[in-house]
Amino acid sequence: MRRGERTDPVLILRLAVLLGVAQVMPAGCALPRPGRQQDPLLASALSYQAFPDPSRDPRTCAGAFCTVRSYCGVPAARHAALMFDAEFRSLQETLGGDAKGKTDVTLHATLTDYRTAAGFPPVTPNSRGRFHPLTGQIHVAVVAEEGPGPSAVLRHEAAHRYLHATFDFPVPQGYADSVQGERLLSVPWWLHEGLAACMEAAGADDNGFQAGLVNSYRHRELRHRLLNRECPRPREVIGKPLGAPFNSTDYAVAWGIVHTLMYHGDPAVRAERRQRLRAYLGECAAAFFDEPAGDFEAEFVASGQLVPDFDELWRARIARRSLEQFARTFLSEGQTLDQWEEQWRREVFRLR
Repeated sequence: MRRGERTDPVLILRLAVLLGVAQVMPAGCALPRPGRQQDPLLASALSYQAFPDPSRDPRTCAGAFCTVRSYCGVPAARHAALMFDAEFRSLQETLGGDAKGKTDVTLHATLTDYRTAAGFPPVTPNSRGRFHPLTGQIHVAVVAEEGPGPSAVLRHEAAHRYLHATFDFPVPQGYADSVQGERLLSVPWWLHEGLAACMEAAGADDNGFQAGLVNSYRHRELRHRLLNRECPRPREVIGKPLGAPFNSTDYAVAWGIVHTLMYHGDPAVRAERRQRLRAYLGECAAAFFDEPAGDFEAEFVASGQLVPDFDELWRARIARRSLEQFARTFLSEGQTLDQWEEQWRREVFRLR
């Protein structure tokens, strides 16, 4: 600036905000790369951090399907509640079901706060979001890190909550205390993680919630693994037990399966596949039993108590029935699983 030139007060204010943001960023965080679209939830949090509320008390915003407690300010809480509600409405319209009750969502301003509140497991050091099936709570770290932004993380965890509240198996009366919860995980791992990965790429604008966008991060990895023959077969991912290790490639395969089932480009094919997916989820809700309450007791109860090793036996059953039911539901008449997998590969490579 030349001597005697007047200072633009708006420019000074903008510089002050940027400097303030740089000072309050948590250790290890970085501002988004130039040209990279700013995550709206992160942008709301950073604007709050530039002019923080001295009280540091959480701000609460209630939505139709959630209650958001935010340590990142009111704008972030409002954005999270609107996005959560829009996702739930979209999923209910597409897949059906009626989730009861509201979900408690907490937005944390630092990774340390998130890890403390979420019961951070040391085996997942890169975690920035968690849904806990027993409590029904979601915790999200609203921080700038490599990988999906906090909006995508929240949408991912919201999908888990939707499936759990809508389609996971309601525990028969009298056994909820034994299994520590009112629902048992019966939606298979591939579908839980595949739908969550689809929601990572969704967005929202003035026209509402936008689902069906290709998750470029998952798609890029999936194509690379398929081209280099480093990819597990879809049947291997479909048959993985609940809680089994799920690596990045498994996530990519699960995303590819769910995306092609829900968002095919041909409207007629898309409608038929969604109808089949709804039917499959109905089987999940019954834990693949013909008579849920009676069959559960016959297979897993002895002398009024759950059988030993119940958790392991339950997970093995869901994994086995998941693959069996997948073949019955999604394969065309006369089609083999090998033929379906080859068709799926071709569809993945045509995605843009």
